[in-house]
Amino acid sequence: MSSSQEVFKKRREGLLDEAYQIALQRMSAPDKGEWDDKALGWCLVDLIKRCVKSGQLDYLQHYRKQLLPFLRVLVLFILILPYFL
Repeated sequence: MSSSQEVFKKRREGLLDEAYQIALQRMSAPDKGEWDDKALGWCLVDLIKRCVKSGQLDYLQHYRKQLLPFLRVLVLFILILPYFL
């Protein structure tokens, strides 16, 4: 099975749709880790930017819904972090 490193590599190569498909497969992998979550999150950010830039908003809501859980974790981290410093 592919890794999160391959997802990041495909994104850098401009193969965003392929990277996204690999990232989705990684979500159900038994060895899924934090970097797999990050890889999918960045794919979703890029997909959303592509939708907005091209004006093709058909999938925008779908990608936004997938990204939402990642944003919630990030916001919680930002709010809680100062208490540990």
